[in-house]
Amino acid sequence: MLDISLRAEVPDKAIVYLDGRDARIFNHLLSKLGSEERVQNAMILTGLLSQTAETGMQISKRQANEIRASFPDLVGVSFEDFNKILETCQF
Repeated sequence: MLDISLRAEVPDKAIVYLDGRDARIFNHLLSKLGSEERVQNAMILTGLLSQTAETGMQISKRQANEIRASFPDLVGVSFEDFNKILETCQF
């Protein structure tokens, strides 16, 4: 389960709680990518690509390719290598 919460005492931050399978996937990615920031970037980028496919939101092929191309700089591995890492999750 993924839960995102906002706290009044910290208005400029959101807190994400993961449990079960989501937490295990996060920990697996953390062990492979080496930092929480890289995992978070990967989740944001793949979420963006997924969101566009699911909602029919239109982005150009060029924009989708730019998102995929940003993986090495933001995640530390290519989009293709990231997908290979996900495939190794045995949850």
